[in-house]
Amino acid sequence: MPAFTTEQLSDTEIAGLAAYFATLPKSAEPGPWRVPVATDAPHGQQLYMAAGCAQCHGATFDMPRASFGGRNGDYALMKDLVYTHTTAMPKFEEQRPGQRLRMGNFDPLRLSESQLKEIFTWAHDEIGFRPELQAQLTSSGGTTYALNLANNGETGKGLTAQGLTIDVVIPAGATVTGTTGDGYKGVHMDAQAKGNVAEWQVPRLAPKQTQAFTISLSQAPANPADLKGTIRWAKPAPKVGPNLDVVNFVLRPPARP
Repeated sequence: MPAFTTEQLSDTEIAGLAAYFATLPKSAEPGPWRVPVATDAPHGQQLYMAAGCAQCHGATFDMPRASFGGRNGDYALMKDLVYTHTTAMPKFEEQRPGQRLRMGNFDPLRLSESQLKEIFTWAHDEIGFRPELQAQLTSSGGTTYALNLANNGETGKGLTAQGLTIDVVIPAGATVTGTTGDGYKGVHMDAQAKGNVAEWQVPRLAPKQTQAFTISLSQAPANPADLKGTIRWAKPAPKVGPNLDVVNFVLRPPARP
């Protein structure tokens, strides 16, 4: 477990957590990890999972691989972000107002430099970094929705995404009445989404480039969470293993007044 600072978790909050835990029923056995260690995974990925990193960052380290891919991050940067996270992270990425860092500082006795180097080698040389893509789906009024796609990587450093496929799931009972944006390919049945999707294809998106789309439906979804989608890309692809890289997005709720 990493070391938390008092700015992340106060004594009062710790006391509140302890009081809450005391109200819970006793458990005879520890629960399973959300992401278990995969014995058939590459050694660097196994170390990453065994250190507990995958419990927050997922089995394939998606968000950090995108952050590093957007800045051409190196091992020295990863070392700073792991061992001195609470001071290095605010310099690496601007924090939202009121947001507290969720990760503490790992001690080299907890995760050695040789282990961290193997994790970096797996992330960089085997599965590979990802382009830093972001998608925002918002209501434009009525039953029209705007989808804004951006590559947030740094110019001259970040990875360019090539061969992008953007799918928006069409909620049950609705049909597409109109779209805007280059590369629209129409609506088709998608087995993975278990329904119809509207699809756009974009040849490439370089760092700091954006792409805008809209989609109009015959009716608003009964459940706003049903309006969602994915972004996949052909390159860069994982250098080892299957390509599981995807950016998921959902309809964002309207901003609070």
